[in-house]
Amino acid sequence: MTRSVGYVKANFLRGRRFEGLDDLNAQRWTWLQSANSKVHATTGRIPRDLLSEEGLQPLANLRPWTPAQRCIRRVNAEALVQLQGTQYSVPARYCRHRVEVEARAGIITIRSGNLIIASHPETLEPRGTRVELAEHVKERWELSQAGGVRKITLSKPLCEIRFEPTVQVRPLSVYEQEAAA
Repeated sequence: MTRSVGYVKANFLRGRRFEGLDDLNAQRWTWLQSANSKVHATTGRIPRDLLSEEGLQPLANLRPWTPAQRCIRRVNAEALVQLQGTQYSVPARYCRHRVEVEARAGIITIRSGNLIIASHPETLEPRGTRVELAEHVKERWELSQAGGVRKITLSKPLCEIRFEPTVQVRPLSVYEQEAAA
């Protein structure tokens, strides 16, 4: 497994040109089909045959990788963050906070720490456009009417995701048996 990156660099990427991500993915698929049909130098076997012998299926219906643009922005006094000349709204309570803005596959996701606080479709409108959610505008309006003093009812975040790593616990004897085999 440690040589796989070097193998891909030397045998797939070197000397190739790509006209974009779709072209890269198409060339990658063709190359994989060819590479998995040849006798492997170390095992002396054809990888595609080994899959079927082990009762495994090739991975299918994989989504192609989509690049993401990420940056840190400060939310302005109007509860907006700017990305590529377009301003996107966030809840008013995040004014003056630093947030992470991610653009991926036509979606702008804005996070404060691990919490997604806003999500917008990426706009193709000219620079200077504002993309705002109605609840963000309402919250900002209520705050301005209260003179910025009154506490407003805050909207719930879009979602919160926590990852708890699950680790399988096995007795050491299992590994000792594998090492002895």
